[in-house]
Order: sequence, then C-alpha cells, then structure tokens
Amino acid sequence: MQLAIRDLEILVGVPGDTLYRWVKTRRLPLSRVGDRHFAGGLDILTWALSTGTVLARNPWVRKTDERSSADRLIESVERGGIRSLEVPVPGDLAAALPELLETIPEASVKVRELMRARLAAVLPGAYLVLPAGLAVPHPRHPLVVDVDRPIVRMVFFSAPLQGSPLSGAAERSARMSAWCWILAPKVDDHALLLAEILRAAAHARVHRALLEDRSEPALLTALREFSAEDRVRLAEETRV
Repeated sequence: MQLAIRDLEILVGVPGDTLYRWVKTRRLPLSRVGDRHFAGGLDILTWALSTGTVLARNPWVRKTDERSSADRLIESVERGGIRSLEVPVPGDLAAALPELLETIPEASVKVRELMRARLAAVLPGAYLVLPAGLAVPHPRHPLVVDVDRPIVRMVFFSAPLQGSPLSGAAERSARMSAWCWILAPKVDDHALLLAEILRAAAHARVHRALLEDRSEPALLTALREFSAEDRVRLAEETRV
C-alpha cells in the first residue's frame, strides 16, 4: 500500500506542510520519486505506533467494506477473549514469557516456538508498547497462521512488566500492563486490526478499560462505544 500526501493528510489529520516538517522533527517516513512524495502503509503504521500518533482513519478499510474496522476488531476480540496472567517476577518479561506463550489462542507448538524465538532473541523489536500500556505486534512481524477469521486476545498482567527491549519508545515501555496477540490469515488482516487497536486505545473509555477496569465486559463495552462514536464522526466528515 502506497499513500500519497493527500492520503496522509486525511489519515493523520494534519496539512501537507506539517507532514513535510515532521519528516525532520518526528521522522515521518516519506519517500520521494521525482516531485512526488509517498509513504508505505506499514511504514506509516509503524511510525504511528512508535510515536503514539493516533490515525484519524484506518487505511486498510475499503469503501466497499460492509463492516467497519472497529466492528471487525470487536468480533476478533470476542473470538479471542481476555486472559489474566499471574506474573512470577514483577518487571521481568523473560520470567513471564513461558506462561505468556501459552496464552496464544489456537496456537501449535511450532507457532509458540516461533514467537519464543522472536521475543527472546531473533526480533527484539517484535512488539511495540502503546501509551495505554498495551504491547502490540510490530506491523512488520505479523503472526499469519491458518485460521478462518482473525483472532485478537488480550492478556492482562497481574503486575507491570518492563518492555523496553521490545518497544520503539522506551519512555513508555516501563509500564507494560497488557499484551495483545493477533492471529490473522493474511498480512492485511493483521495490519487492519493493529491500526484499529491503535485508534481505539486512544479513546478515553477504551484507555481506561485497558489500564483500570481490565475485564472482558468493560473492554467490549468501551470498544462498542468507540465504534459508535467513530461511525458518527466519519459520517459527519463524509457529509462535509
């Protein structure tokens, strides 16, 4: 997916002049071919996750889609559910890793070993940490597996874990209070859900559900509220 400046203006919600300035001040990943600038969809998603930039829209949603991206996220969370994990040593991700891997939904031994390798050694940037304390998969390292429909599972920790080895933003990584597994049949499904999690986590009620309420009913209720408000906002923007 390639995004032109006009696409980015809508996606990020700022004018083109600001986008060009962000190339230097916020490391916005723009490329130039001739007199045209563009950015890759996964590059923008990685940048947004790393900087905590909230996307005004989900770039993986097509105009012909019958369901909103928020509704897809809700359905995926309903399929995956929420788990709680008793942290053996507060702050120590390595100590919690064996139990954390067991929370991957519908995962084979092969999938768990793949994730163990990614998180322990091979890909230290396999996850990023959002301001809500939620660790999410890196856009470039999706867990694409043989499932009929995408699955999202949230895992709440009994005590915060130190996530700086896995995060693109060390100042936010000290408090990793929850983990998110995304299993998807295609890379685009993974990207769509990841972008929607970024958008939803910035919503006040979803943010509170992740940090304070920490229950499946509270999170699903908050996601539905976010979905309804986002649908109204997008409809109003379309009329304008």
